[in-house]
Amino acid sequence: LASKEQVHNIVKFLGYRNDISNIISSIDVLIKPTRENNPWGRDILEALAAGKSIISIGQYKRFVKTNYTGLLLKNYDIDEIISWLLEYKKNKKIKKFYEKNAYATVKKYCDIL
Repeated sequence: LASKEQVHNIVKFLGYRNDISNIISSIDVLIKPTRENNPWGRDILEALAAGKSIISIGQYKRFVKTNYTGLLLKNYDIDEIISWLLEYKKNKKIKKFYEKNAYATVKKYCDIL
């Protein structure tokens, strides 16, 4: 799909991985468009601990918060995701803000040691 849409150089679909720390360190944003409406889990917590912004879907707002740690959607909306990513890309202050809040959020609720 990434090759067909000609975004294979910037988007990777990796599927399940045991060790995600190397992957997380190399990304800017973790996108988890879960079908189960569960915007949490090891991938999200580890990304937050690494100061990464998150885009996910669901109702639970403890970890992923729109305009604080990323973008939390009630339903999948590709136009909103694209709009958010474009703003994120062009605004370095927003990126720093999300990075700081991501780490602070996971530190507040989880033992990250």
